Amino acid sequence: MGFDELDVVVRVADTGRGIAPEQLERVFEPFFSTRDAGSGLGLSIARQVAIAHGGAVHLESVLGEGTRVIVRLPRIGRGEEAPHPGQP
Repeated sequence: MGFDELDVVVRVADTGRGIAPEQLERVFEPFFSTRDAGSGLGLSIARQVAIAHGGAVHLESVLGEGTRVIVRLPRIGRGEEAPHPGQP
């Protein structure tokens, strides 16, 4: 995932159980979940929102060590105007 120096980048990490490689490939699929109570929509929606705004979401994970989520969004001010309230 490449970054522009004007991008806003947010990194969040945990030290949980991690995600298996075969599951990591599917985490952005709608309705895919490793939890019994999960809807499987959270990461799918987050990724769609990021892409709609010109950004991206990326996951890195190691079993037994944890997972890192990286969200990249372009910063307003690169020739773009901020939307006015009520405009998409």
